[in-house]
Amino acid sequence: MVKSTNVSRFDMIVDIFDLNQFRHFRQTEMTTDRVDQLFLFDGLTPATWFALRIQYRLHHRYPGVKSDITTKQDLIFKTKSNMVNDDTVSDEKIIYLDNIVSRPDQLDVSIKSAFDNEPRIKVVVVPELILCDRGVIKANAIQLNHSSVTVINFDLKKANLRQNLIHSNSKNVPYEYHHHACSTLCIYPYIKTIIEQKDELFRGMACNLDLLTLIYILPTLSFMIIVAQQSILKIVKSDVIFCNEFYPIVCLRTINDILYHVAIFVFIKLPKWGLVCDLFKKYKIMAKICFFIGAFCVCETFLYTFFVSVIRFAAIKHPISYQTMFSYGTIKKIIIFMIIFGASLSAITIFYDSCYVFNEENIIIVPIFLNSNIIYFQIIYSIFIYGTLIVASLCLNVLSVYTLCLRRKRRQCINKIEVLYATYSIFTFLTSLLMEFYFVMRIIGNASNVNTSLIAQANLNLLWIGDIISFGDFYFLLITSSYIRNLIYSWFKNTFTLRPQTSETYSL
Repeated sequence: MVKSTNVSRFDMIVDIFDLNQFRHFRQTEMTTDRVDQLFLFDGLTPATWFALRIQYRLHHRYPGVKSDITTKQDLIFKTKSNMVNDDTVSDEKIIYLDNIVSRPDQLDVSIKSAFDNEPRIKVVVVPELILCDRGVIKANAIQLNHSSVTVINFDLKKANLRQNLIHSNSKNVPYEYHHHACSTLCIYPYIKTIIEQKDELFRGMACNLDLLTLIYILPTLSFMIIVAQQSILKIVKSDVIFCNEFYPIVCLRTINDILYHVAIFVFIKLPKWGLVCDLFKKYKIMAKICFFIGAFCVCETFLYTFFVSVIRFAAIKHPISYQTMFSYGTIKKIIIFMIIFGASLSAITIFYDSCYVFNEENIIIVPIFLNSNIIYFQIIYSIFIYGTLIVASLCLNVLSVYTLCLRRKRRQCINKIEVLYATYSIFTFLTSLLMEFYFVMRIIGNASNVNTSLIAQANLNLLWIGDIISFGDFYFLLITSSYIRNLIYSWFKNTFTLRPQTSETYSL
């Protein structure tokens, strides 16, 4: 390690290259011989590709030995075509993802270059497939075609992803390669060109695609939509099984989770991916809608946790009379109360100024409240209201478990369904604690003079916290409830089963 006392000099040189005219545009230095304004961007041509290269050199001395450390950093960008466009948002990319084809033993990724009309610029990419628990699969570096799409092949057979599962069908291969645990596809682009008769190589920003999101979110949301739609039909038709004290409130929770994930996709993930950022930054109402829907969905989650705990405690403590206490009519009143309470609480966020701002640390735009007084409202609903609901749910779950233990100790008959639903109630309580963690981060961010970095990190944490809460709840029900599974099964059966065509006979 180089100590600061051994450093004798630090130099920095910044070069700007015009990739449209293939010329060296400007050089600025900070050395012992020359001190310029390093990052000087005046006079850049609009709608032009440039490459910015920063070279660092650290001169240091060991006992009796002089040495230096040299490194560089490249940035490839395209200037805006006019002054109206937002300077903090860049819609231009060096490479574009065209298509992904997944096979059992291979993953094919199609890529296009932004310089397909310029033969003097060659784009070379180094692709990697990063797995959650199996390391990294590296494909060969490849130069992109100018006239057509370039396909990158990841050979999954070389990554030891094989599971020794023998198929009973002899027509199938004896092994299946599973790459569903893959997390991120990284593509590192490089630009090769000749500028003033000198070969230059610039490294662009990596293109990352969260494959894990596509793998589990889309199928799960599809199942959730099916369950919600089929549950509504059953309830409307007054089905005896679904018109009880449990499934109507589960239907509300499923619809709420669907709304939550749609809102996360539109208001958090699209800005995170750099899509339609101008729209979010131009219209403040987008931030208001984001906070309203988010507050409503989160409020419903805490209310759901509380009422499920109440119903489960009543079912265990008063197994004979609880169905009368929580009749279908009572459940409808609870659902109406949950919707009105959540909407009323969420509507307060509309009266606080909010907008999307650019966060330099995470390089994304995030919604924030402009009024620092929002912290008082956040403390009221997240600490006092939601905190009270969590504590009450904890007490009810503890009492439910204690009652079950007493009944087992007395060797009384315990229904497995009661144990299962009690476990589900505890599970919903634990997931609600994660949401409370998100609120604590947001409150601290708003309290520290609108700390956008902490708010941005809280919003990023909300992505996986929300997935655990909503998808975990859904799959818990899907695994434990045969009625929920039958809803999906019957939908697929009715949708994809060919119905026999009826024929009519006419006599002449």
